[in-house]
Amino acid sequence: MSDLRQVLQHRLFPLFLLPIVIGGVGLAINYADGFLGFRNYVQGRTIPDVLVKSGRTGKQLRLIEYRSLADFELEGFDRDLAPKDMPSSKNLKAIALQTGLPTLSIVIDPDDLLNRNTGLIANYSKRGRSWERPAYASYFENGELRFATGAGLRIHGGKTRAALLKSFRLYFRELYGSSQIPSGVLFEGEGDPIRSIVVHNDVRNKRSDKASAEWHFMNPLAYDLAREIGCITPSTQPVQFYLNGVYQGPYVLTEHISADYLKAHFGHDDFVFARMKRDRLKGSPLVERGNRQLFDDFQNWLNTMSAPLKMSEVEEKIDLINMTNWMISILYAGVTDPYQGAALLDETDPNARWFWVNWDMDHAFMDFYDQVALPWEIDNFNGRSGVLKKKKPRAIIFDRLRRESPEYRIFFLTRITEVLNHILTPEKVGQKVARYEDIAISYGISDRAFLEAIKEYVKERPAVLRRQQNTYFDAGDSYRLSIRSRTPIDIRVDGYEVGDEYVGWYFADTPARITIPESDRQLSGAWVVNGDEILMSEPNIELNLSSDTHVEIMPSFPLKH
Repeated sequence: MSDLRQVLQHRLFPLFLLPIVIGGVGLAINYADGFLGFRNYVQGRTIPDVLVKSGRTGKQLRLIEYRSLADFELEGFDRDLAPKDMPSSKNLKAIALQTGLPTLSIVIDPDDLLNRNTGLIANYSKRGRSWERPAYASYFENGELRFATGAGLRIHGGKTRAALLKSFRLYFRELYGSSQIPSGVLFEGEGDPIRSIVVHNDVRNKRSDKASAEWHFMNPLAYDLAREIGCITPSTQPVQFYLNGVYQGPYVLTEHISADYLKAHFGHDDFVFARMKRDRLKGSPLVERGNRQLFDDFQNWLNTMSAPLKMSEVEEKIDLINMTNWMISILYAGVTDPYQGAALLDETDPNARWFWVNWDMDHAFMDFYDQVALPWEIDNFNGRSGVLKKKKPRAIIFDRLRRESPEYRIFFLTRITEVLNHILTPEKVGQKVARYEDIAISYGISDRAFLEAIKEYVKERPAVLRRQQNTYFDAGDSYRLSIRSRTPIDIRVDGYEVGDEYVGWYFADTPARITIPESDRQLSGAWVVNGDEILMSEPNIELNLSSDTHVEIMPSFPLKH
């Protein structure tokens, strides 16, 4: 590239030849796999373990030697460089750090990305350790370098591997430098030690309109809401992402669900670990670790469950609240690619039950397949990719319980009522959305129409979900309950503190439980339910609603007018 630039800038270069040169260059680029960029014919490769030893520098190894597309050179891979001297640290332009935003810089031999036979991007569908390449990675916050190390780089994802902007996975190994990210640097230390991480391109467009406005941060927002419900999710961190000095846009660092994740969050990795989207991971085993027979036994049980299916039988095999929370998180967010994540069984616990980790919720909020006129109206029970459509373990269990178990019907209706009334309230969800709006502004995302769409979605979605419960759980109508205390006390509704005012929605089969805390009982004297006064002989009442209902809590002393 630099040689061509020198020729073009030479004062004797005949300008009339410029179009011919440019055209020839274009043909050469198209011939060379269609990637925009010149590349040296240096074979990309992983570094053999036997060649990398403590104290031996990459200058001795001479495995990477080139001038990059970003006009800086690497003279070799040196895992012993000081963090500030690593190419990913010192070749990042100062302007990239002036924002103070979290920033990830990765530097890799362009040939290891683009080579026809060995490059990661040129062979984006390839997987496994043989498709890992050495790279440098540096992470900054507030303009300050927090860590830098050599790392192994791979392409990450399923269908998104074919996207123009790739997602990547970083592996931290002693082979390259550090075996983990320093403690406390990412995710407030919750995932420590972090030995691998996903660098996720979180931008999506609707499938029906690839030229439509870009949507950002659906995964982290959906994870945040799922975590509020009680789901197990990876932690995330938005970043500015630079690859070989070139800005790729806002990306999201995400915990990689792996054996290291299990150790960090559960203290050990002795789990049966089954990935739920094996159809997209060609050649990968369904059960990645642990006793395969235990998973086969689970699958066999699915085919032999009693009829009618009882909750008690299911609860012996799976963590039913975990599965139900996962189901509600998918239904609420309208995720149209739901059956992903990992199924796990703790082999150290003789009474262990199967549970799931949420993963890949990037179709959330947007009605990816344009099934309905308004995205919040999506029927995610039975739509194109609805939770009842596929013959997956969670779908089979949920659908049979829904149809066959009166006990689970009440259990599910009670739980989704609790989530909508107390956990994913418009106010609480609005605060989450506002956080990502602030992030979008700080990262320079000028087209924020997707945020306005999400705001409208979370405002309207609860009422739609309540209506859908009648279709799939025979719930009937839901009714509005409003409560007001005429004296300043902290009311509890369904076990949640709500202050002195409250509004929620209930089905006939999901009663509301209202409690006056013991410390405030001397201030309250009567319940007034739809105008009918009831002397407060008990500090608790349970209401089965058959119409919209208003409750006033009257003081124990006369009000002054």
